[in-house]
Amino acid sequence: MQTRKGRKYTDIENGNRSISAVELNALCNILGIDINSLFDEDDDLVTLFRKRNFSENTINEVERLQDMIRVFIYQKKIYNGEFKPTKRKPLWEEC
Repeated sequence: MQTRKGRKYTDIENGNRSISAVELNALCNILGIDINSLFDEDDDLVTLFRKRNFSENTINEVERLQDMIRVFIYQKKIYNGEFKPTKRKPLWEEC
């Protein structure tokens, strides 16, 4: 039987639950990275972890985490009215 904490991790891994800021901060502390580096646009997290020679499994997990963070940032921008998508033709008209 899975514990409550175990279900949280499973839900996060499966993309069924987002990561809170507290959890994100804790992960950064465990991994020894500055939380602000998550939001730098020069190097993505995957590149930073490759430079430190982490395992491919760790890099894949970091890539998933980075994708979740980007989605969270875009959702926040949408919520705050900061995201203004450009009008496009429907895909079937662009081809």
